[in-house]
Amino acid sequence: MYRWRTILGWDAGAVANRLGVTPRTVGLWETGEQAMPEPRWRLWIHEVLAELYRGSELIVVLADDGQTPVDVVSDASYAGLAQQDGEPYALIASYAIDRVRRSRRCIGSDFSAS
Repeated sequence: MYRWRTILGWDAGAVANRLGVTPRTVGLWETGEQAMPEPRWRLWIHEVLAELYRGSELIVVLADDGQTPVDVVSDASYAGLAQQDGEPYALIASYAIDRVRRSRRCIGSDFSAS
């Protein structure tokens, strides 16, 4: 949740307003100290998707079920995609910001492409 909201440029207060909770509750969800209720999770997904449809340049990586978001990569941090013909999985590479050194480095993860 934290990664998604920071990629979208939202602070905890903006997320709290969208979900009808306090910023403290958002913090508890992000740290895992409190589980996010299912209705709020669905509203969160709705808000993220609505933002995507407004024109943000984001790549949403979905789990094998085709519905559960696993990761979000912005166009500013997207480095590339590698997939072999006929394979259901791909390697997505993105840049991570090293906030200490203020530099970018490339990272990669295997995700389902289906």
